[in-house]
Amino acid sequence: TAKFGRGIYATRNLNPGDIIAIEEALLKAVSIQGEQPAKNYNYCCHCVKTNMLNLTPCTKSASLMFCSPSCREIAYKKMPNLSNIFTKPGTNNFDKLYADIEEILGSRDEVLKFIKEFDYKNSKVTIFDFDLSQPDYHKNLLKCFLTFTNIDDIANPRYLKDIKSIIESREGSNKEMSDFMKHVAGVFDFNAFTPTSASFSTTFGGLLNHSC
Repeated sequence: TAKFGRGIYATRNLNPGDIIAIEEALLKAVSIQGEQPAKNYNYCCHCVKTNMLNLTPCTKSASLMFCSPSCREIAYKKMPNLSNIFTKPGTNNFDKLYADIEEILGSRDEVLKFIKEFDYKNSKVTIFDFDLSQPDYHKNLLKCFLTFTNIDDIANPRYLKDIKSIIESREGSNKEMSDFMKHVAGVFDFNAFTPTSASFSTTFGGLLNHSC
């Protein structure tokens, strides 16, 4: 609305316990930030599922665990810098976020094409602007995610500098990719749900959270 901005408004009274939506996370990552960094050993680095301490260790980093050997092999292919994901607090989600985005869009070239074609800094689209029955609905969900509030204005400058250095260290990185992934990391950190040591973002849930 003109007064309150974007949000979700109920059209009928809701009772405690009513299920409003069931939504799969669009982007997800394990975080070791916080008072109990050892909790990341409870979560699969790739799918972020947990089966408590019955996890398969990573052969590249002592900080990472997987729910199964197959999930581990998928992660190795998707995240070439896997062993460096948890080296710096505050930047540990970057490679996982990029891997998820590249999987959604199909390739690095498609990511670069998306950056040029979609005005992610100024768009105001929401989940209600798209037909999610179409095959490219994940791409449209990504567009919605990118319009959420960015942490750039309140983040520690060192945090943003660390993200920038990691992005620029990637093979084939350029300013457009650097700016885009800094935006992604900022939106994710500000909007992701983090019930424990696993963080995940949803487009409907994020919009609902903005409606409080």
